[in-house]
Amino acid sequence: MNELKNARRVHEFLREQGYKASYQTVLNHHRDGKLKARADGSFTPAAVRKYAKDFLPLAATGLTAADDRRDALAEKLELEKRKLQAEIEEREYKLEKARAGYIPRGLFQQELAARAAVLDSGLRHMVLSKAGDWVFLVGGEARKVNELVRRMQDEVDRLLTDYAGTDRFHVLDAMDPEAE
Repeated sequence: MNELKNARRVHEFLREQGYKASYQTVLNHHRDGKLKARADGSFTPAAVRKYAKDFLPLAATGLTAADDRRDALAEKLELEKRKLQAEIEEREYKLEKARAGYIPRGLFQQELAARAAVLDSGLRHMVLSKAGDWVFLVGGEARKVNELVRRMQDEVDRLLTDYAGTDRFHVLDAMDPEAE
C-alpha cells in the first residue's frame, strides 16, 4: 500500500493500526493541519502513522504515544530522585561515620567482650583475694552470714560500677595507622 486516497481510507487504515479516531476527527485534524495530504489529496502511510503517533490514542489503552512518553519520563524522574536520595543518605552516613559518630559493629563487640572478660576476671580475683577477710569477718559463725552476704554484694557493686562507669569506649581500629 503506497498511498491512502482519501480521509475515509485514512480512517480505515488508522482503525486497522489500532488507533481510536472517528471519521469526523480525521477530517477535523486534516482541516487543522495536523494530518497533511500530498498535493494530489492522497496521504502516505508514513505521514498517517506519524500523525497517529502524535495525536491519536491507541484503542487498547486510550493513551497517545505522547502520554506514554510523559509517563515514562515521570517514572524515570522518580527513579532518578530516589537514586539521588539514596546517594545523599549514603554520603551523610559516611560523613557522620568519618566524624566518629559510628564505630564498626565488630570493634564495638570486641570492646564489650573485653569488658566482660575484665569483669569476670575481677569477680574471680575478688572471691579469691577476699575469702580470708570474709571468713575472718564472720568468724566462722553462721549467724554472721547476713553480714558476709552484704559485704560480698558491696564488692560486686563496686566492680560493676567500675565496669559500667566508663564514659567512653576505647576502641582501637587495626586499620587506622594512628591508633595507639
